[in-house]
Amino acid sequence: MAFRIIREDITKVLAEVIVNPANPEPLIGGGTDSAIYEAAGKEQLLAERELIGAIAPGEVAVTRSYGLRKNGVRYILHAVTSFYEDGKKGEDEILRSAYQKSLQQALRLGCASIAFPLLGTGTYGYPKGEALGLAASVFGEFLMDHEMEILLVVFGEEAFRLSEKLFLGVSSFIDNHYVEQTIRQEYGHPYPSAEQDVRRRRWNMAQSAMACEEASEDMQGMWLKDAPGPVPDSAPRPKASYGSATPGSALPREKHAPKKEKRRAEKLVSGASAPAGMAKRSLDQVIAEVDDTFQEQLFRLIDQKGLDERDVYKRANLDRRLFSRIRSNKNYQPKKQTAIALALALELNLDETKDLLGRAGFTLSGSSRADLIVQYFIENGIYDVITVNITLFEYGEMQLGA
Repeated sequence: MAFRIIREDITKVLAEVIVNPANPEPLIGGGTDSAIYEAAGKEQLLAERELIGAIAPGEVAVTRSYGLRKNGVRYILHAVTSFYEDGKKGEDEILRSAYQKSLQQALRLGCASIAFPLLGTGTYGYPKGEALGLAASVFGEFLMDHEMEILLVVFGEEAFRLSEKLFLGVSSFIDNHYVEQTIRQEYGHPYPSAEQDVRRRRWNMAQSAMACEEASEDMQGMWLKDAPGPVPDSAPRPKASYGSATPGSALPREKHAPKKEKRRAEKLVSGASAPAGMAKRSLDQVIAEVDDTFQEQLFRLIDQKGLDERDVYKRANLDRRLFSRIRSNKNYQPKKQTAIALALALELNLDETKDLLGRAGFTLSGSSRADLIVQYFIENGIYDVITVNITLFEYGEMQLGA
C-alpha cells in the first residue's frame, strides 16, 4: 500500500473511502462536491449530511456512500477547508488538519484505500503548488507509520500544478541536459561550435597522420628484422613518413606499448600461450568473479547505512509484500522504477545510484526525460519519492515504487 497520483473522475475511482471537499454548511456546492452528490444520489446524501449539520474548517464528517457503493466505495468523508487569503491566517494548519483527520478516520473505519481530490484549491483558492506540497508532506508522514493506499485524484490539466520554483528548476534541468544529450548523439560531442569543429578536424587529421606513421614504423621494423646481416647502403629502405627517422639517423623509440598489450590480449583470447604470470582463465573462473546482484548490494547498503528495512521500503513507496519478495530472492530482477525508488530511499548519490541500477541491468539515460527528472532530484539532495512522483506525473512519466 502506498501513494499514487491518477487523472480521473473521483466518482469513478476504486477506493474504499473518497474525500469530498465539502461546504461547511449542509448545502451542495459546485465542482467535485456537486459531482459526488450526483453520483451518490443527492437526496439521500444531503439528508444524512443535514443530520450532521455544520462542519468547522479543518474538520471531517463521515457518511454512507449510497450510489457509489457499486464502485466499491464504503464511505464518503466530508472535509472542510477555509478560504485562502494570504497564507498568514492559519490556512496551512486548517488544510493540513483536513488531510490528517481524513486519513485517521479512514484508519478507524478499517479501510485500506482512500482517494483525495486536491483539497482547498477550487472555490477556496488555495495555490495549487503549495497545496500539492502540503498534501505530499502529510501523505509521506502518514505512510511511514501506516499501511494504506492513498490516491490523489486530479481531473483536468488545471487541477494540478507543481510549485513554480520546482517546476522551473526541473524544466530548466531537463532542457539543458536533454538538448546536450541530443547534440551529443547527433555529433558525438556537445555543442559543436565553429571553433570546436575546426579543432575536431585538426584532431582527425592528426590521428590519420599518426596512424600512417605507425604503419610505416611497423614495416620498417619488419624489414630490419628480416635482413640477413648489416644493411648495405645500397639496400632499398622504406619511404619515411612524416615524423619518422631519416636515413642515417637513429630509429625512433618504440611507441606502440598499447598496441603490444592489445596483441597480447588477442593471443590470450585466441588460445595462444600466455606470457609468464598471465595464466589463462577458464569460463567458469570468469563467471565466478561476477559482481554482487542487485539484491545483495541493496541489503549491503541498508546494513552499511544502519537503516531499518521497514523504513527503506516505506520511503521507497513500496508494498511490504514486494519488499519481502526482494528480500527472499538473491537474484530478484526489479523493475527500473522499483530500483530507482530504493536508491532514493537509501539517499544514494548519482554514482551510487548508477551502480545499484547497473546491477539490475539499468542506467540513467540523458535522453530519457524521466531519468533526467530523477537525476535532478538526486543532484539537489531531494530524496522524497512522493515529491519525485508528483513531478513525474506532471510530465506524464511513470511513477516510482507502487
